[in-house]
Amino acid sequence: MLEKVELVSGATASKDIVPVLTHVNVQGEYLQATDGRITCCTPAPTDPALPGTPERPVNVPCKKLLQALRKAPKGATIKVSETQDGRLQLQAGRLRVRLPLSEEAFPGQDAPTAAVGIDGEALVQALQLARPFVAEDGSKPWATGVLMHPSGVVMATNNVTIVRVPCTALQADRPPVTVPVQWVDEVLRLQRLYGAPVAIEWGEAHVVAVWQDGTWLHAATVAEAWPDTAVSMVPDAPEDPATEGEPLADLRQAVALVTPFSPDEKAPVVELSERGAATAQGEGYAAGTTEAELVTPEGGAGYPPGRYRAEVLDRVLALADRVWLDRYPQPIPFAGPDGVVGLFVGVR
Repeated sequence: MLEKVELVSGATASKDIVPVLTHVNVQGEYLQATDGRITCCTPAPTDPALPGTPERPVNVPCKKLLQALRKAPKGATIKVSETQDGRLQLQAGRLRVRLPLSEEAFPGQDAPTAAVGIDGEALVQALQLARPFVAEDGSKPWATGVLMHPSGVVMATNNVTIVRVPCTALQADRPPVTVPVQWVDEVLRLQRLYGAPVAIEWGEAHVVAVWQDGTWLHAATVAEAWPDTAVSMVPDAPEDPATEGEPLADLRQAVALVTPFSPDEKAPVVELSERGAATAQGEGYAAGTTEAELVTPEGGAGYPPGRYRAEVLDRVLALADRVWLDRYPQPIPFAGPDGVVGLFVGVR
């Protein structure tokens, strides 16, 4: 039972502005939870079974139910019953917990009916690579999600970096859709716990991932669409020489070493040059401020000159195996394994 409740718990709301969204809905054979953006449904536990039927579905507070199940003595048999005053009672050894039940209408979703099999591992890998580049602010609503494109790519941007990731799991006969980052995060969480999905249902207004045991995760797509030219916004990797191999590994180390000593702790900037990598002085610089540099080894070539937000550069270097730093101050191309390509901008 604990595993099943934990599975759907990621779809519950964290705040009780709408109380029913913090509950698990029990309707006989299934448990369902939603925060109004994503909905997760899984086959209900049968031993013991929770109260609730298709004719009389009930809602149980998810957080308290999880606490009760986790506090149960190890190895104890859990007994479930409904009290005369309409509460759920869980008994495990000497522990008895009673939780309120609600029959309030639950804003759930119907099960998918047109899901098709996919290479779930390929989908998960693409989402993992794109996820760090999703925007956190809502200035461009479409950038707060991940574009799944029927040309076989997944894309993400935070308005400073944009990345295009090949994904063989996507179907050519489906429309391009932007899935909310909450759905992406939950797919990745469920993959870590239970493996990759095996099927997907995908339409203009919704997307549903389906797992082998019948668990499914639904989300309404982001209404604001990516630009029609999204896929072509990121060019293929250039053919001319790039920073790669040992110099790229040295750059990753340099950024990690000097960033903590930046004069601007809130938005550290790294400056690259033939001399090496150093913290940039920035607007708030004053004499005597903490700073650091990692000097190029004797005989080394250093780096093409440029200034970059440390966080942006760090995320790109975590993915890239080639970077064309000589393009600065123009958008800088980078490439990663398995056909991943992207662009990022430096600080002027």
